[in-house]
Amino acid sequence: MVKQSKKIYSFLTHQKIVWRTALWVWGIILLTILIFVIITFPFQRDTLIERMEDESINITSSILHANKSALITEDYGSVVEQCLQLVSNSKSILYLTITRNDGYSLIHTPNKWEETKLNGMWLPDSFENEGKIMESELAQKDVFHKSTRITFSGVNWGWIHIGLSLDKYKESIGRVRSNTAWLTLVLAIVGFIISLAFAKKLTKPIRILDRTTKRITEGDLTAKAFLNTGDELQSLAVSFNKMTESLRISRDELESRVDERTAALADTNEALIHEISERKKIEVSLKNSIEEKDVLIKEIHHRVKNNLQIISSLLFLQSCKIEDEEHLLIFQDSQNRIKSMALVHEKLYQSKELSKINFSEYLRNLTSYVHQTYRGKSNNLEFKFDLEDIFLAIDTAIPLGLILNELLSNVYKYAFNDARSDRKIISIKSKNIENHFVFEVTDNGIGLPQDFDIDKSESLGLKLVSNLTHQINGTLKIESIGGSKFTIILNH
Repeated sequence: MVKQSKKIYSFLTHQKIVWRTALWVWGIILLTILIFVIITFPFQRDTLIERMEDESINITSSILHANKSALITEDYGSVVEQCLQLVSNSKSILYLTITRNDGYSLIHTPNKWEETKLNGMWLPDSFENEGKIMESELAQKDVFHKSTRITFSGVNWGWIHIGLSLDKYKESIGRVRSNTAWLTLVLAIVGFIISLAFAKKLTKPIRILDRTTKRITEGDLTAKAFLNTGDELQSLAVSFNKMTESLRISRDELESRVDERTAALADTNEALIHEISERKKIEVSLKNSIEEKDVLIKEIHHRVKNNLQIISSLLFLQSCKIEDEEHLLIFQDSQNRIKSMALVHEKLYQSKELSKINFSEYLRNLTSYVHQTYRGKSNNLEFKFDLEDIFLAIDTAIPLGLILNELLSNVYKYAFNDARSDRKIISIKSKNIENHFVFEVTDNGIGLPQDFDIDKSESLGLKLVSNLTHQINGTLKIESIGGSKFTIILNH
Protein backbone atom coordinates (compact mmCIF):
# COMPACT_ATOMS: atom_id res chain seq x y z
CA MET A 1 0.00 0.00 0.00
CA VAL A 2 2.81 2.39 0.86
CA LYS A 3 4.72 1.56 -2.37
CA GLN A 4 1.57 2.19 -4.45
CA SER A 5 1.03 5.55 -2.73
CA LYS A 6 4.66 6.52 -3.49
CA LYS A 7 4.24 5.55 -7.16
CA ILE A 8 1.07 7.65 -7.47
CA TYR A 9 2.80 10.60 -5.78
CA SER A 10 5.81 10.24 -8.13
CA PHE A 11 3.50 10.16 -11.14
CA LEU A 12 1.67 13.29 -10.01
CA THR A 13 4.84 15.27 -9.29
CA HIS A 14 7.24 14.14 -12.04
CA GLN A 15 5.11 13.38 -15.14
CA LYS A 16 4.20 15.91 -17.81
CA ILE A 17 2.10 18.83 -16.75
CA VAL A 18 -0.70 17.86 -19.15
CA TRP A 19 -1.21 14.56 -17.31
CA ARG A 20 -1.09 16.20 -13.90
CA THR A 21 -3.59 18.87 -14.97
CA ALA A 22 -5.88 16.23 -16.50
CA LEU A 23 -5.71 14.12 -13.34
CA TRP A 24 -6.52 17.08 -11.10
CA VAL A 25 -9.51 18.11 -13.25
CA TRP A 26 -10.65 14.48 -13.45
CA GLY A 27 -10.34 14.22 -9.69
CA ILE A 28 -12.64 17.23 -9.27
CA ILE A 29 -15.16 15.63 -11.65
CA LEU A 30 -14.99 12.32 -9.75
CA LEU A 31 -15.47 14.17 -6.46
CA THR A 32 -18.53 15.92 -7.89
CA ILE A 33 -19.98 12.59 -9.08
CA LEU A 34 -19.28 11.03 -5.67
CA ILE A 35 -21.03 13.87 -3.85
CA PHE A 36 -24.00 13.52 -6.23
CA VAL A 37 -24.19 9.76 -5.57
CA ILE A 38 -23.89 10.25 -1.81
CA ILE A 39 -26.74 12.79 -1.86
CA THR A 40 -29.11 11.01 -4.26
CA PHE A 41 -28.77 7.42 -3.03
CA PRO A 42 -30.27 8.06 0.45
CA PHE A 43 -33.05 10.05 -1.26
CA GLN A 44 -33.92 7.09 -3.50
CA ARG A 45 -33.79 4.72 -0.54
CA ASP A 46 -36.10 7.00 1.46
CA THR A 47 -38.49 7.08 -1.53
CA LEU A 48 -38.71 3.26 -1.52
CA ILE A 49 -39.37 3.27 2.22
CA GLU A 50 -42.09 5.89 1.75
CA ARG A 51 -43.74 3.61 -0.81
CA MET A 52 -43.88 0.80 1.74
CA GLU A 53 -45.17 3.30 4.31
CA ASP A 54 -47.98 4.33 1.94
CA GLU A 55 -48.78 0.69 1.19
CA SER A 56 -49.03 -0.14 4.89
CA ILE A 57 -51.29 2.89 5.48
CA ASN A 58 -53.56 1.85 2.63
CA ILE A 59 -53.78 -1.71 4.00
CA THR A 60 -54.58 -0.41 7.50
CA SER A 61 -57.26 1.94 6.17
CA SER A 62 -58.80 -0.87 4.16
CA ILE A 63 -58.96 -3.17 7.20
CA LEU A 64 -60.44 -0.49 9.45
CA HIS A 65 -63.02 0.51 6.83
CA ALA A 66 -64.15 -3.08 6.23
CA ASN A 67 -64.04 -4.33 9.83
CA LYS A 68 -64.95 -1.35 11.96
CA SER A 69 -68.29 -2.68 13.14
CA ALA A 70 -66.95 -6.22 13.51
CA LEU A 71 -64.13 -5.03 15.78
CA ILE A 72 -66.53 -3.00 17.91
CA THR A 73 -68.90 -5.95 18.33
CA GLU A 74 -65.95 -8.34 18.62
CA ASP A 75 -67.18 -10.40 15.66
CA TYR A 76 -63.71 -11.78 14.97
CA GLY A 77 -64.88 -14.42 12.48
CA SER A 78 -65.52 -11.92 9.72
CA VAL A 79 -62.33 -10.05 10.70
CA VAL A 80 -60.29 -13.23 10.30
CA GLU A 81 -61.91 -14.05 6.95
CA GLN A 82 -61.31 -10.52 5.63
CA CYS A 83 -57.69 -10.40 6.84
CA LEU A 84 -56.84 -13.90 5.54
CA GLN A 85 -58.17 -12.97 2.11
CA LEU A 86 -56.17 -9.76 2.14
CA VAL A 87 -52.91 -11.51 3.23
CA SER A 88 -53.38 -14.37 0.74
CA ASN A 89 -53.91 -12.00 -2.20
CA SER A 90 -50.86 -9.86 -1.35
CA LYS A 91 -47.28 -10.92 -2.12
CA SER A 92 -45.81 -8.28 0.15
CA ILE A 93 -47.70 -8.88 3.43
CA LEU A 94 -45.82 -11.37 5.64
CA TYR A 95 -48.08 -10.95 8.67
CA LEU A 96 -51.02 -8.84 9.81
CA THR A 97 -51.77 -8.68 13.53
CA ILE A 98 -54.74 -7.04 15.24
CA THR A 99 -54.07 -6.51 18.96
CA ARG A 100 -56.47 -5.31 21.67
CA ASN A 101 -55.34 -3.21 24.64
CA ASP A 102 -55.31 -6.29 26.88
CA GLY A 103 -52.83 -8.05 24.56
CA TYR A 104 -55.29 -10.42 22.87
CA SER A 105 -54.14 -10.70 19.26
CA LEU A 106 -55.24 -12.18 15.92
CA ILE A 107 -52.15 -13.07 13.87
CA HIS A 108 -52.63 -13.65 10.10
CA THR A 109 -49.92 -15.04 7.84
CA PRO A 110 -50.17 -16.20 4.18
CA ASN A 111 -50.88 -19.81 5.24
CA LYS A 112 -52.73 -19.61 8.57
CA TRP A 113 -54.12 -17.50 11.35
CA GLU A 114 -54.02 -17.84 15.12
CA GLU A 115 -55.20 -16.08 18.21
CA THR A 116 -52.77 -15.53 21.11
CA LYS A 117 -51.43 -13.04 23.58
CA LEU A 118 -48.13 -11.46 22.52
CA ASN A 119 -46.87 -11.17 26.13
CA GLY A 120 -46.14 -7.48 25.86
CA MET A 121 -44.75 -7.50 22.32
CA TRP A 122 -45.90 -4.63 20.08
CA LEU A 123 -47.64 -2.79 22.87
CA PRO A 124 -45.92 0.61 22.52
CA ASP A 125 -46.24 3.17 25.29
CA SER A 126 -47.01 5.90 22.77
CA PHE A 127 -48.40 6.08 19.25
CA GLU A 128 -45.78 5.11 16.64
CA ASN A 129 -46.59 6.82 13.38
CA GLU A 130 -43.37 5.94 11.48
CA GLY A 131 -42.75 2.50 9.99
CA LYS A 132 -39.26 1.00 10.19
CA ILE A 133 -37.15 -1.89 8.95
CA MET A 134 -36.56 -4.34 11.77
CA GLU A 135 -36.03 -8.02 12.53
CA SER A 136 -39.38 -9.70 13.17
CA GLU A 137 -39.90 -12.70 15.45
CA LEU A 138 -43.03 -13.70 13.54
CA ALA A 139 -41.44 -13.68 10.08
CA GLN A 140 -38.01 -14.81 11.34
CA LYS A 141 -36.31 -12.22 9.11
CA ASP A 142 -36.07 -8.49 8.44
CA VAL A 143 -39.38 -6.82 7.47
CA PHE A 144 -40.87 -3.35 7.11
CA HIS A 145 -42.98 -3.08 10.26
CA LYS A 146 -45.79 -0.54 10.73
CA SER A 147 -47.88 -0.20 13.92
CA THR A 148 -51.09 1.89 13.74
CA ARG A 149 -53.35 2.84 16.66
CA ILE A 150 -57.04 1.79 16.35
CA THR A 151 -59.30 4.52 17.72
CA PHE A 152 -63.12 4.55 17.78
CA SER A 153 -64.92 7.74 18.90
CA GLY A 154 -61.80 8.94 20.74
CA VAL A 155 -61.30 5.60 22.51
CA ASN A 156 -58.08 3.61 21.90
CA TRP A 157 -59.22 0.10 21.04
CA GLY A 158 -55.81 -1.45 20.13
CA TRP A 159 -53.31 -1.67 17.28
CA ILE A 160 -52.87 -3.04 13.80
CA HIS A 161 -49.32 -4.38 13.11
CA ILE A 162 -48.33 -5.01 9.49
CA GLY A 163 -45.08 -6.68 8.35
CA LEU A 164 -44.20 -6.14 4.68
CA SER A 165 -41.65 -8.19 2.73
CA LEU A 166 -38.39 -6.45 1.81
CA ASP A 167 -37.89 -8.42 -1.43
CA LYS A 168 -39.14 -5.64 -3.72
CA TYR A 169 -37.26 -3.09 -1.60
CA LYS A 170 -33.98 -5.03 -1.89
CA GLU A 171 -34.53 -5.62 -5.60
CA SER A 172 -35.14 -1.91 -6.15
CA ILE A 173 -32.10 -0.97 -4.05
CA GLY A 174 -30.02 -3.41 -6.11
CA ARG A 175 -31.19 -1.82 -9.35
CA VAL A 176 -30.47 1.64 -7.99
CA ARG A 177 -26.96 0.61 -6.99
CA SER A 178 -26.31 -1.10 -10.34
CA ASN A 179 -27.62 1.87 -12.34
CA THR A 180 -25.66 4.28 -10.16
CA ALA A 181 -22.45 2.25 -10.61
CA TRP A 182 -22.83 2.12 -14.41
CA LEU A 183 -23.71 5.79 -14.60
CA THR A 184 -20.72 6.66 -12.40
CA LEU A 185 -18.39 4.59 -14.60
CA VAL A 186 -19.67 6.21 -17.83
CA LEU A 187 -19.42 9.69 -16.33
CA ALA A 188 -15.89 8.94 -15.05
CA ILE A 189 -14.73 7.83 -18.53
CA VAL A 190 -16.36 10.81 -20.26
CA GLY A 191 -14.97 13.10 -17.56
CA PHE A 192 -11.45 11.74 -18.09
CA ILE A 193 -11.65 12.31 -21.86
CA ILE A 194 -12.91 15.86 -21.32
CA SER A 195 -10.23 16.48 -18.65
CA LEU A 196 -7.45 15.28 -20.96
CA ALA A 197 -8.68 17.46 -23.86
CA PHE A 198 -9.01 20.46 -21.55
CA ALA A 199 -5.55 19.87 -20.05
CA LYS A 200 -3.90 19.64 -23.48
CA LYS A 201 -5.47 22.90 -24.61
CA LEU A 202 -4.69 24.63 -21.32
CA THR A 203 -1.05 23.51 -21.13
CA LYS A 204 -0.09 23.90 -24.81
CA PRO A 205 1.50 27.37 -24.28
CA ILE A 206 3.31 26.09 -21.19
CA ARG A 207 4.72 23.14 -23.18
CA ILE A 208 5.97 25.53 -25.88
CA LEU A 209 7.73 27.58 -23.20
CA ASP A 210 9.11 24.36 -21.68
CA ARG A 211 10.62 23.19 -24.99
CA THR A 212 12.15 26.63 -25.55
CA THR A 213 13.59 26.61 -22.03
CA LYS A 214 15.20 23.19 -22.61
CA ARG A 215 16.88 24.47 -25.79
CA ILE A 216 18.22 27.46 -23.89
CA THR A 217 19.40 25.16 -21.08
CA GLU A 218 21.35 23.14 -23.66
CA GLY A 219 23.09 26.35 -24.75
CA ASP A 220 20.99 27.50 -27.71
CA LEU A 221 20.38 31.16 -26.88
CA THR A 222 18.84 31.73 -30.33
CA ALA A 223 15.70 29.80 -29.33
CA LYS A 224 12.45 31.80 -29.35
CA ALA A 225 8.97 31.11 -27.96
CA PHE A 226 6.12 32.28 -30.24
CA LEU A 227 2.61 32.38 -28.71
CA ASN A 228 -0.57 33.98 -30.02
CA THR A 229 -2.91 33.47 -27.08
CA GLY A 230 -3.63 37.13 -26.43
CA ASP A 231 -3.23 36.73 -22.67
CA GLU A 232 -0.57 36.85 -19.97
CA LEU A 233 1.22 33.83 -21.45
CA GLN A 234 1.84 35.71 -24.72
CA SER A 235 3.23 38.64 -22.72
CA LEU A 236 5.41 36.15 -20.78
CA ALA A 237 6.73 34.71 -24.07
CA VAL A 238 7.70 38.19 -25.33
CA SER A 239 9.52 38.94 -22.07
CA PHE A 240 11.13 35.52 -22.22
CA ASN A 241 12.49 36.18 -25.73
CA LYS A 242 13.90 39.56 -24.62
CA MET A 243 15.57 37.91 -21.65
CA THR A 244 17.12 35.26 -23.91
CA GLU A 245 18.54 37.93 -26.21
CA SER A 246 20.03 39.77 -23.22
CA LEU A 247 21.54 36.51 -22.00
CA ARG A 248 23.12 35.90 -25.41
CA ILE A 249 24.74 39.34 -25.41
CA SER A 250 25.90 38.90 -21.80
CA ARG A 251 27.32 35.46 -22.62
CA ASP A 252 29.41 36.84 -25.47
CA GLU A 253 30.77 39.60 -23.24
CA LEU A 254 31.42 37.11 -20.45
CA GLU A 255 33.30 34.72 -22.73
CA SER A 256 35.56 37.58 -23.78
CA ARG A 257 36.26 38.46 -20.14
CA VAL A 258 36.78 34.81 -19.26
CA ASP A 259 39.45 34.48 -21.92
CA GLU A 260 41.27 37.48 -20.44
CA ARG A 261 40.97 36.21 -16.89
CA THR A 262 42.00 32.69 -17.86
CA ALA A 263 45.36 33.93 -19.08
CA ALA A 264 45.87 35.89 -15.85
CA LEU A 265 44.78 32.93 -13.71
CA ALA A 266 47.19 30.62 -15.50
CA ASP A 267 50.09 32.82 -14.39
CA THR A 268 48.69 33.02 -10.87
CA ASN A 269 48.21 29.25 -10.79
CA GLU A 270 51.84 28.63 -11.63
CA ALA A 271 52.88 30.95 -8.79
CA LEU A 272 50.51 29.16 -6.38
CA ILE A 273 51.83 25.74 -7.38
CA HIS A 274 55.35 26.91 -6.64
CA GLU A 275 54.24 28.41 -3.30
CA ILE A 276 52.36 25.23 -2.34
CA SER A 277 55.42 23.15 -3.12
CA GLU A 278 57.53 25.36 -0.88
CA ARG A 279 54.93 25.24 1.91
CA LYS A 280 54.82 21.43 1.74
CA LYS A 281 58.59 21.32 2.13
CA ILE A 282 58.35 23.64 5.14
CA GLU A 283 55.50 21.51 6.58
CA VAL A 284 57.55 18.33 6.25
CA SER A 285 60.50 20.09 7.87
CA LEU A 286 58.32 21.33 10.78
CA LYS A 287 56.78 17.88 11.23
CA ASN A 288 60.22 16.29 11.41
CA SER A 289 61.34 18.99 13.84
CA ILE A 290 58.31 18.38 16.09
CA GLU A 291 58.89 14.62 16.04
CA GLU A 292 62.56 15.20 16.96
CA LYS A 293 61.50 17.50 19.81
CA ASP A 294 58.98 14.91 21.06
CA VAL A 295 61.69 12.26 21.04
CA LEU A 296 64.08 14.67 22.77
CA ILE A 297 61.52 15.58 25.47
CA LYS A 298 60.79 11.90 26.08
CA GLU A 299 64.51 11.24 26.33
CA ILE A 300 64.85 14.11 28.82
CA HIS A 301 62.06 12.71 31.00
CA HIS A 302 63.65 9.27 30.77
CA ARG A 303 67.07 10.57 31.80
CA VAL A 304 65.61 12.69 34.63
CA LYS A 305 63.78 9.61 35.88
CA ASN A 306 66.98 7.54 35.66
CA ASN A 307 68.99 10.21 37.47
CA LEU A 308 66.39 10.44 40.23
CA GLN A 309 66.40 6.65 40.44
CA ILE A 310 70.19 6.69 40.84
CA ILE A 311 69.87 9.25 43.65
CA SER A 312 67.20 7.09 45.30
CA SER A 313 69.42 4.03 44.98
CA LEU A 314 72.39 5.89 46.51
CA LEU A 315 70.22 6.97 49.44
CA PHE A 316 69.10 3.34 49.87
CA LEU A 317 72.71 2.10 49.87
CA GLN A 318 73.63 4.77 52.38
CA SER A 319 70.63 3.92 54.57
CA CYS A 320 71.77 0.30 54.78
CA LYS A 321 74.67 1.44 56.95
CA ILE A 322 72.46 3.48 59.31
CA GLU A 323 71.40 1.79 62.50
CA ASP A 324 69.60 4.70 64.15
CA GLU A 325 65.84 4.38 63.47
CA GLU A 326 65.22 8.11 63.34
CA HIS A 327 68.00 8.74 60.80
CA LEU A 328 66.86 5.73 58.77
CA LEU A 329 63.34 7.20 58.52
CA ILE A 330 64.81 10.46 57.23
CA PHE A 331 66.61 8.60 54.46
CA GLN A 332 63.46 6.61 53.64
CA ASP A 333 61.39 9.81 53.46
CA SER A 334 63.94 11.32 51.08
CA GLN A 335 63.87 8.19 48.95
CA ASN A 336 60.07 8.31 48.76
CA ARG A 337 60.06 11.98 47.77
CA ILE A 338 62.57 11.37 45.03
CA LYS A 339 60.65 8.31 43.89
CA SER A 340 57.39 10.31 43.71
CA MET A 341 59.10 12.82 41.39
CA ALA A 342 60.70 10.04 39.34
CA LEU A 343 57.28 8.42 38.85
CA VAL A 344 55.96 11.64 37.29
CA HIS A 345 58.78 11.66 34.73
CA GLU A 346 58.26 7.95 34.10
CA LYS A 347 54.54 8.51 33.39
CA LEU A 348 55.34 11.43 31.09
CA TYR A 349 57.85 9.25 29.23
CA GLN A 350 55.20 6.52 28.80
CA SER A 351 52.35 8.92 27.93
CA LYS A 352 51.37 9.79 24.34
CA GLU A 353 50.67 13.35 25.50
CA LEU A 354 53.96 14.72 26.83
CA SER A 355 52.42 17.65 28.70
CA LYS A 356 50.07 15.66 30.99
CA ILE A 357 49.88 12.39 32.92
CA ASN A 358 46.98 10.25 34.12
CA PHE A 359 47.23 11.06 37.82
CA SER A 360 44.92 8.21 38.87
CA GLU A 361 47.35 5.62 37.45
CA TYR A 362 50.20 7.54 39.09
CA LEU A 363 48.42 7.29 42.47
CA ARG A 364 48.19 3.50 42.23
CA ASN A 365 51.91 3.23 41.42
CA LEU A 366 52.87 5.65 44.20
CA THR A 367 50.75 3.75 46.74
CA SER A 368 52.37 0.45 45.71
CA TYR A 369 55.86 1.92 46.13
CA VAL A 370 55.14 3.42 49.59
CA HIS A 371 53.60 0.10 50.63
CA GLN A 372 56.79 -1.72 49.63
CA THR A 373 58.88 0.77 51.60
CA TYR A 374 56.90 0.24 54.82
CA ARG A 375 55.92 -3.39 54.30
CA GLY A 376 57.02 -4.20 57.84
CA LYS A 377 54.17 -2.02 59.14
CA SER A 378 51.50 -3.26 56.76
CA ASN A 379 49.98 -6.19 58.64
CA ASN A 380 46.20 -6.48 58.15
CA LEU A 381 46.28 -3.46 55.82
CA GLU A 382 43.49 -2.99 53.26
CA PHE A 383 43.47 -0.44 50.44
CA LYS A 384 40.27 1.07 49.03
CA PHE A 385 40.59 2.97 45.76
CA ASP A 386 37.92 5.23 44.20
CA LEU A 387 39.76 6.91 41.35
CA GLU A 388 38.48 8.84 38.35
CA ASP A 389 40.71 9.59 35.36
CA ILE A 390 42.31 12.98 36.00
CA PHE A 391 45.08 14.41 33.80
CA LEU A 392 47.54 16.92 35.30
CA ALA A 393 50.48 18.91 33.94
CA ILE A 394 53.98 18.33 35.31
CA ASP A 395 54.07 21.61 37.30
CA THR A 396 51.02 20.39 39.26
CA ALA A 397 51.68 16.65 39.24
CA ILE A 398 55.13 16.80 40.96
CA PRO A 399 54.07 18.97 43.97
CA LEU A 400 50.81 17.03 44.33
CA GLY A 401 52.73 13.73 44.14
CA LEU A 402 55.06 14.91 46.94
CA ILE A 403 52.03 15.93 49.05
CA LEU A 404 50.32 12.56 48.67
CA ASN A 405 53.61 10.75 49.30
CA GLU A 406 53.96 12.59 52.63
CA LEU A 407 50.36 11.83 53.62
CA LEU A 408 50.69 8.12 52.79
CA SER A 409 54.06 7.87 54.58
CA ASN A 410 52.56 9.51 57.70
CA VAL A 411 49.71 6.99 57.69
CA TYR A 412 52.22 4.09 57.73
CA LYS A 413 54.44 5.72 60.34
CA TYR A 414 51.91 7.13 62.80
CA ALA A 415 48.29 6.15 62.10
CA PHE A 416 48.43 2.52 63.24
CA ASN A 417 50.73 2.66 66.27
CA ASP A 418 47.75 1.67 68.42
CA ALA A 419 47.68 -2.13 68.67
CA ARG A 420 43.88 -2.04 69.07
CA SER A 421 43.42 -1.55 65.36
CA ASP A 422 42.92 -5.09 64.03
CA ARG A 423 41.81 -4.01 60.55
CA LYS A 424 43.84 -1.23 58.99
CA ILE A 425 42.18 0.63 56.09
CA ILE A 426 43.62 3.29 53.80
CA SER A 427 41.12 4.90 51.41
CA ILE A 428 42.39 6.91 48.42
CA LYS A 429 39.97 8.88 46.20
CA SER A 430 40.24 11.21 43.24
CA LYS A 431 37.17 13.02 41.93
CA ASN A 432 36.45 15.51 39.14
CA ILE A 433 33.62 17.63 40.60
CA GLU A 434 32.42 20.60 38.50
CA ASN A 435 35.42 22.97 38.38
CA HIS A 436 37.51 21.19 41.02
CA PHE A 437 39.80 18.18 41.37
CA VAL A 438 39.40 16.55 44.81
CA PHE A 439 41.94 14.12 46.31
CA GLU A 440 41.36 12.33 49.63
CA VAL A 441 43.59 10.15 51.85
CA THR A 442 41.65 8.55 54.72
CA ASP A 443 42.61 6.01 57.40
CA ASN A 444 40.92 4.42 60.40
CA GLY A 445 43.93 4.85 62.67
CA ILE A 446 44.37 6.72 65.93
CA GLY A 447 43.62 10.09 64.32
CA LEU A 448 45.17 13.49 65.03
CA PRO A 449 45.36 15.44 68.31
CA GLN A 450 42.40 17.72 69.03
CA ASP A 451 44.58 20.86 68.99
CA PHE A 452 46.40 19.83 65.80
CA ASP A 453 47.40 22.76 63.56
CA ILE A 454 49.44 21.90 60.46
CA ASP A 455 50.86 25.43 60.22
CA LYS A 456 52.35 25.02 63.73
CA SER A 457 53.55 21.48 63.15
CA GLU A 458 57.30 20.85 63.53
CA SER A 459 57.19 17.90 61.13
CA LEU A 460 59.15 18.55 57.93
CA GLY A 461 56.74 16.36 55.99
CA LEU A 462 53.61 18.25 57.13
CA LYS A 463 55.30 21.60 56.52
CA LEU A 464 56.11 20.34 53.05
CA VAL A 465 52.42 19.37 52.59
CA SER A 466 51.23 22.84 53.65
CA ASN A 467 53.77 24.76 51.54
CA LEU A 468 53.27 22.67 48.41
CA THR A 469 49.46 23.02 48.71
CA HIS A 470 49.82 26.82 48.71
CA GLN A 471 52.30 26.56 45.81
CA ILE A 472 49.73 24.86 43.53
CA ASN A 473 46.92 27.21 44.76
CA GLY A 474 45.10 24.37 46.43
CA THR A 475 43.00 24.05 49.59
CA LEU A 476 43.84 21.56 52.36
CA LYS A 477 41.12 20.26 54.72
CA ILE A 478 41.98 18.07 57.74
CA GLU A 479 39.45 15.99 59.72
CA SER A 480 39.97 13.58 62.62
CA ILE A 481 36.84 11.48 63.23
CA GLY A 482 37.48 7.75 63.67
CA GLY A 483 40.91 8.24 62.07
CA SER A 484 42.31 11.03 59.92
CA LYS A 485 41.17 12.47 56.61
CA PHE A 486 43.20 14.80 54.40
CA THR A 487 41.37 16.47 51.48
CA ILE A 488 43.13 18.53 48.79
CA ILE A 489 40.98 20.63 46.43
CA LEU A 490 42.42 22.09 43.21
CA ASN A 491 40.78 24.38 40.70
CA HIS A 492 40.78 23.21 37.06
